[in-house]
Order: sequence, then structure tokens, then C-alpha cells
Amino acid sequence: MTFEGLRTRIARLADAADALKQRSGRESVPFSLVYFTDPARGPDPALIARAAAGRRLAIVFRAYGTPDRARRALALAATCRSRGVTLLIAQDIGLATHVGACGVHLPSWMGAPKVERPTPDFVVTAAAHSRDELVAAKAAGANAAFLSPVFHTRSHPEGGALGPERFRRLAAASGLPVFALGGVNERTALRLAGPNVVGFGAIDAFAPRQPG
Repeated sequence: MTFEGLRTRIARLADAADALKQRSGRESVPFSLVYFTDPARGPDPALIARAAAGRRLAIVFRAYGTPDRARRALALAATCRSRGVTLLIAQDIGLATHVGACGVHLPSWMGAPKVERPTPDFVVTAAAHSRDELVAAKAAGANAAFLSPVFHTRSHPEGGALGPERFRRLAAASGLPVFALGGVNERTALRLAGPNVVGFGAIDAFAPRQPG
């Protein structure tokens, strides 16, 4: 995919995510579309940041276990700042603070711990797969939760998908902003609008596989 093609792709996703946010009844989270980094499946996050300038995009930087994670996070943070993109560091609150990221994303295995924010506008998001995990995210003071998997995905092919109806029901009862995650793109997002649904996250949707 060319750079212009990626810009067009992101624009379509961002429009769909913004439409969810407009119908959510929530405006507190400063982004509606989120890219989760995955070196095996997704584009370079720095390229995503450059192509997304002007859009309400966040990037969740993962790269778990890589020896140069801190160096890569520092470089990505600089790119995101220059392009007005929100950067969240997955799991590592210390690294997020070190590189000057906008916040941290907490995987579900961390149990949604209470985070001491270094600044009042530091964003905390948490992964959730059930009502109980949404309750835990809210109790921990998370700004938003990522509820998944909404649809079947390549990353979790064996997992039971929530489906649009259950997803909307859980989001509406959650009491906090919720992002859809798992098989969501500009088409499937149309089925998810409802109270508290402020956007969606994705990997494959940013660079969909070509048929054949």
C-alpha cells in the first residue's frame, strides 16, 4: 500500500470511528480511532502516525519483549507529538512516563490496577472482555476500556466473539467510554453505535489483506 493509499485508508476508518463517537453521548476521550502495533501484521506505527496527521488517532505501542523497545518508543513518541497523534504505551507505565507518552494501556492480565498519573491529562485505558472487567476498569479510574473481541479475528480465532448486540449492551451499562476491538473496520463499525461507544481499535483494518 502506498503512503497516499494508507492516508485514504485511515481517513475512511477515522470517519467511521468519529461517527460512533458522535452518537456515543461521550466526548471526554480525545481520540476515536486506535491502531494497535503488531510487527507481524500491521504497518510501521511511525508511518501510521505520519499518514494520520489531522485525525483523532491514538497508537497503542506494544512490542513486548523486544530489547530495543525503549528506543523505539522514544522515536515513536517524537513522531506522534509532531503529528498530533496520541501515543499510549502498553503495560509499562514507567516507559510511558520516560518517553513522554500521552498515557498507558493496561492489558487485561494486569487486572486494571489503579495508576498514579504523572499529569492530570495522562490517559489510562484498559482491556476488557466481560462485564466484570469493565467494572474493574471503571473502579480503577480508567478513562476508557477496549472491549473485545467484538467479531472473530485472526489474532484470536479460537475465542468466542461477543457479537454486536452483546457488545452494545455491555458498553451501554459500563458507565465509561468504550472502544470496540476485534474484527472492526469501517463497515462492521456501523453495527456498533450506541451509548458509550466512542470508537474502535484495529490492526488488520489499517492494511487489509488483498484477495488471492
